Amino acid sequence: RLLLRRCGRPPTPCWTGRIPETFRARPNANRSLHPTHSVAAIGADADELTRDHTYSVSPCDDLSPYGKLAQDDGGYVLLLGVGHKSNTTFHHVEELAGADYHMQRDFAEATILANGEEAQRNYMLHQWGTPRQFEVMEPLFIERGIQQTAQIGDARVSLVKSRGMVQATLRALRANPRILCKN
Repeated sequence: RLLLRRCGRPPTPCWTGRIPETFRARPNANRSLHPTHSVAAIGADADELTRDHTYSVSPCDDLSPYGKLAQDDGGYVLLLGVGHKSNTTFHHVEELAGADYHMQRDFAEATILANGEEAQRNYMLHQWGTPRQFEVMEPLFIERGIQQTAQIGDARVSLVKSRGMVQATLRALRANPRILCKN
């Protein structure tokens, strides 16, 4: 099962780089319909992972591909040439924990175009500006066997068990609500 993060609003191109855009453009890629954090997926469960993302009240809640992947024992996050700073699954954990720095207080209205029809929906948006240090969790992930890391050419590659990552980070965040924040 493959999942790539934030690819912009369908059918717009990704703004997160060449790998997500190449992936999104593949004919067998399914793309979720979330206005801020759409996701492309390929594989047997791609439709299930992306289907209900438009109904996610927040970008990374339990209905999102991030939430669904974390509920699956076989779900993984693959980081290619980037570290945990780029791992959006951490926002899923912040939403689960109700981190006070993470979400804006008010809803924003968005127009979704699905199957040729427009629909208005209200969404919670991420609160920008809190510097994060997601990489602080990496030693724990490696120690517990949640993450495996290798080098492929010039790229550092990390494969992280989504469920284990979410559970370990949620425990850490509940023990120290600012552990993922710098300062």
